[in-house]
Amino acid sequence: IISPVNEPFITQSLQAHFVTLAPGARDKGHGHQNEAFFYILEGRGFDMHDGVRYDWEKGDAVAVHNDSVHWHNNEDPDRGVVILVMKAKPLWLFLGLHQQGPLGAAPSADDDRWGPPVEWPVIRDPEDLRLKKIIKPNDTPWQTTPHGRVRLLADPSVPLRVKAIDVQLQEIAAGGRSGRQWQV
Repeated sequence: IISPVNEPFITQSLQAHFVTLAPGARDKGHGHQNEAFFYILEGRGFDMHDGVRYDWEKGDAVAVHNDSVHWHNNEDPDRGVVILVMKAKPLWLFLGLHQQGPLGAAPSADDDRWGPPVEWPVIRDPEDLRLKKIIKPNDTPWQTTPHGRVRLLADPSVPLRVKAIDVQLQEIAAGGRSGRQWQV
């Protein structure tokens, strides 16, 4: 089950959904503790992650690191954007790391149940900071494997700043099938 919405007693290990942006549009700025991987299916634009711009286009894989304030922007005034988003969000929720929401989400000033904001220190592995946020199609070549023709987008061998999921593209000819695989 990829996205069971709010049904009780259903578990999942991966959440996937689409983000679409109209020509020239941007989504609301937001943040979440979980990292996110997305693949650009159509269009071109850019992301802002903690004030840094990352340009992307069709065929790119993009990493949104955890605890990042970010938003997605469609730079094309004439064409829409379609993005496939994948996250291991259920793991973060299971661990109690559920803080997320739109920018500006804060208690009202007259609500005395809340104290003043606290700046939390963020500790990041210096090696993670060196990893790419965008993988272009030529960065990871197609390979012929026992499972067929694949292109790795996120796994330990790909220098993309995604740790919680592995992602690959796979070509399967019409009427064909992939190789068999058993995995726990």
